[in-house]
Amino acid sequence: MRFRVPRRALLALLAVLTLAAALPAAGSASIAPNLALSPGSVSAGAAQSLGFDMTFSPSPGDYPTSFSLTLPSGLVPNLDLAGGACLNSATPTAGCELGSGTATTTLSTTTPVSLWLVKAPGAADAAGAALVAGDLPGGPSDGAGAITLQTTPDVGFVLSVAGLPAIGGFSALDLTLTGVRAPTTCSPVTVGVSATSESDPTPATNAAALSVTGCSSLVYSPTLAATVDKDATDSGAVFTATVSEPATASATKGFEVDVPASVTPNVSAALGCLLGTPCTIGTASAVSPFLPASALSNGTVVLGGSITAPTLTVTFPAPYPIMLTGTVNISTEALTFGDIPDLPLTTLSLVVGGGSSTQLFGTTCAASSLTVKLTPWDGAAQQTVSAPVTFGGSCPATPTGPSPPTSTNPAKPTVSGASLRGLVARSARFAFTVKEGTDAKPIKRIALGLPKGLTFPRSKASLVKGIVVRAGAHAKKAKFTAGVSHGVLTITLSSPTTKAEITVQRPALAVSSKLARSVKTQLRRKKVDALRFAFRLTDSAKTATRLTLRLKPRS
Repeated sequence: MRFRVPRRALLALLAVLTLAAALPAAGSASIAPNLALSPGSVSAGAAQSLGFDMTFSPSPGDYPTSFSLTLPSGLVPNLDLAGGACLNSATPTAGCELGSGTATTTLSTTTPVSLWLVKAPGAADAAGAALVAGDLPGGPSDGAGAITLQTTPDVGFVLSVAGLPAIGGFSALDLTLTGVRAPTTCSPVTVGVSATSESDPTPATNAAALSVTGCSSLVYSPTLAATVDKDATDSGAVFTATVSEPATASATKGFEVDVPASVTPNVSAALGCLLGTPCTIGTASAVSPFLPASALSNGTVVLGGSITAPTLTVTFPAPYPIMLTGTVNISTEALTFGDIPDLPLTTLSLVVGGGSSTQLFGTTCAASSLTVKLTPWDGAAQQTVSAPVTFGGSCPATPTGPSPPTSTNPAKPTVSGASLRGLVARSARFAFTVKEGTDAKPIKRIALGLPKGLTFPRSKASLVKGIVVRAGAHAKKAKFTAGVSHGVLTITLSSPTTKAEITVQRPALAVSSKLARSVKTQLRRKKVDALRFAFRLTDSAKTATRLTLRLKPRS
């Protein structure tokens, strides 16, 4: 018997067989993303256009469903388009275009595409991203995604777009982002790319190298401001330090803060944070021209660690979960941060202390300065910046209290800027500055006598190791010899100087257990006795000037 198949059914069967032959067998589909950058080299710190030429090379019948670009630390897209208004709309709006380009489909046709900044799809996302066909906002959507800030292994942004079209799927995407800020370090960096396909949801990855040049041309000129506001109802004080720099400058990689002499740490208040649960003792905020104004406005400052190794941790919440960990030197009380990401921050402020619950700091309201040592990302030398402290709150309009000790005759050499720390931990650090008199010769020799409970070693090796002398207007390290006779330390400079900054610390300075206990008790009672230091400054004409200094230890 013969069966007759209708012609229409036969044509349909042939179409199905043809389509089946074109589709890949189960498990045989593949995608192999590749990335080329244009240009392959960018200028450090500059905002510029950067092209991301992605090819996906899907196997026959397959197509990409998503892609991600992982930007290295320091390569920052502009998320503050239209003053942050773009992040209020779930659909593309004028003025919110991040970039544009063309897509090549699996049918070998090309179509223009554009990428738009939109409302973040989730709380962990810094922004949303919409990939649309055509040149106008509101065109047919070809993908939706997000921009997130990852913090491991490095702090950097990730652009992810999913839901790429199935019909006429992409085989290549050439996308140029505008206004991307380049890193401020000229170490080699890479941009990562990953993609998934309809037949294989496992991401396939690749990467492209990006060269950064011109770091030596970057300007690094940070400025500093400091305020101390004394509480009106208790002995606490709020200490605020702000570092500012131009948006086009190298980013700051790390800094060391030396607490002003007029700010007195409350050791007993800090002990609870170091022996038990870490304490939130302040707030932090930062401003970046590439991020919305409120992006880094509500960070917290937490004191933790241990008595021997205190830490200060600055944490910003999602979607910018940046964490900065600082260490506190128990000897010098200096606070050091060394892990600041390569982000363009025009200001970074830390506000610590104050309030009846913490009272971590007190203040004498006496005139003093804040000194910060800052390290840039561009590889340039560390810079030291100082600024006078501005007093507020219940402090008098004009700072009062004991002024830094100086000689009564301006024509004679002076001693100023003295500070004494670390007695409780028996790791003392005594720092001071000597200057020549207006009618005197440069200083050649400094003799120093100590109060009871502090002593110098006789070992010259210990003296040299524990004494630092910086001389001249630029405070460069100076050569010197040192010796102890009858309990008096004498420092002789190799060359006379108009100014010398001198630091004497362990092992060149020892603290008796009795003095350490006494100071600890006085600090707990918030009534600290001043210690007496004796100086004899001798200039190059062998004229000697005797000075006496009374100074309250800070810990």
